[in-house]
Amino acid sequence: MPYTIVYDWEDLDASKAINEPEQKFGDHFSEAETLEQALEETRKYVRGSLGRQKHKFDEGRVILHKMWDASHYAKIHNRFGKHQKVDDLIRPVIGYHVQADVHRIDADTLIERVNRELIKYGQKQDLARINIMLPKMSLPQLQKVNELLLQNFALDLAKQFGAVQWSVKLVLN
Repeated sequence: MPYTIVYDWEDLDASKAINEPEQKFGDHFSEAETLEQALEETRKYVRGSLGRQKHKFDEGRVILHKMWDASHYAKIHNRFGKHQKVDDLIRPVIGYHVQADVHRIDADTLIERVNRELIKYGQKQDLARINIMLPKMSLPQLQKVNELLLQNFALDLAKQFGAVQWSVKLVLN
């Protein structure tokens, strides 16, 4: 059964260089038999799109934040198939569009907006599914994810309690 997969990835080096998050939102059509196979194929597609910089993906400097099965959404909009640019249908909902597939927005906000758009059109989202990419991540990737989670935790504490010094100290320790 074919699938239309949309995805969000971020080159952490690029985001750091411009001092703001920069997401790449795109789509991939897969002829895979199962959703798990389609997601794995899309992961390889994203890695392959990096050309000579695949090592950044392997080292965890390029993070594939999320992949969605957007097949139902694509069918409703008569865009189910190869080269149908389903991502361009969703792009206006995301906002902060720079050019091509690039959005200057944080991953959490992008994910929330894409979820809302897909759900609005009846696309089922399996919220209980553990990200199948996690077991396939290398140690440096897992360490980077852990570092980002700690940073987000500290920022959340600072927002909630105004304890900037306390939360930064917590992360540094």
